[in-house]
Amino acid sequence: PTAGATGYLVLLYFFLSGLASLALEVIWFRMLVLLLPATTYAFTTMLATVLGGISSGSAVAARWLRRDRDWVAVLSRLNLATALAVLVSLLILATTYAMGWWTSGTIQASVVAILPSAFLMGLAFPIALRVWTGNGDTGHPDMARRIGVAYGINMSGAIAGAVLGGFVLLPLVGSRTSLAIASGIYLLSG
Repeated sequence: PTAGATGYLVLLYFFLSGLASLALEVIWFRMLVLLLPATTYAFTTMLATVLGGISSGSAVAARWLRRDRDWVAVLSRLNLATALAVLVSLLILATTYAMGWWTSGTIQASVVAILPSAFLMGLAFPIALRVWTGNGDTGHPDMARRIGVAYGINMSGAIAGAVLGGFVLLPLVGSRTSLAIASGIYLLSG
């Protein structure tokens, strides 16, 4: 299991990734409400895209984790890529809004905007768990506790992110700046 400075940095990653991901869900939903005719469609589009991306990314990570790699470096690069993908999602959603797409093309544009970020989030989390728990020896007596700690810290970040996104960022700085700040959080976690 990872200890020392790397261990603390991975725990910080779990918190920051939870914070940024739930803040993004709130922010993306707010942006989609401007594009889609009803909030039910906006929420469903955002949630299905985020969950589909996370699950797809996790499935790919499961295959990757069979290989030996410098997982800390991989995790860092994935967080940087996620930060960039979040910024690109801002451009796609802003362009879609500016073009006045009020058809099913909006749903497709929303999926294109959100899916890459969500996929990268799903790819990174199992890799961070691997870094945190060590080589994947499921027989290690401390394994379940370490996984529980990681999920607990991530969920604490997610709760903070939902509050930050909905009650602080959006009212104070608006959608675009909020999305840029969430991207910056991913950049910081990398």
